[in-house]
Amino acid sequence: MHVLIVDEDGSVRHALTQALESHRVSDASNGAQALAVLAAESIDVILLGVTLSGPDGISTLTRIRGSGVKGKVPVVMLSRRAGEIDHMKAYRAGADAYVVRPFDPAELGMILTEVAARTPAERERRRIAELSRAELLRQVEVRLGGSPPPPDEPVR
Repeated sequence: MHVLIVDEDGSVRHALTQALESHRVSDASNGAQALAVLAAESIDVILLGVTLSGPDGISTLTRIRGSGVKGKVPVVMLSRRAGEIDHMKAYRAGADAYVVRPFDPAELGMILTEVAARTPAERERRRIAELSRAELLRQVEVRLGGSPPPPDEPVR
């Protein structure tokens, strides 16, 4: 499996490359580089950091999803943010999975393998299910006294 790691932190890219040593790995430090690698190479799954300099990970994901055939590549978002709003933003933009740091490298490898093996229809069903779960958890949080929900955004 060929994995594209996109993260602005070189030490994170290095650690992920080592953790995924059984896979072929390419890397990029920002969204523009990621799009260039995606256009030039055959990528099976993208591991995309939410926090990037320049366009952030969500904006980069939106650009990837709008890039035609290459936009169908599975994307796993990586973030330190564990809130449901962050999950919702990622799934609305087209993420296939959302992994919160720190994580177990073996578990991340299993997630990447599982996401890459899904058919496009399975990926879409899972994305919608995860978005629905995140929205439901956000509604519960609001009813229990949390902050108000984000403005309605269309599901893509």
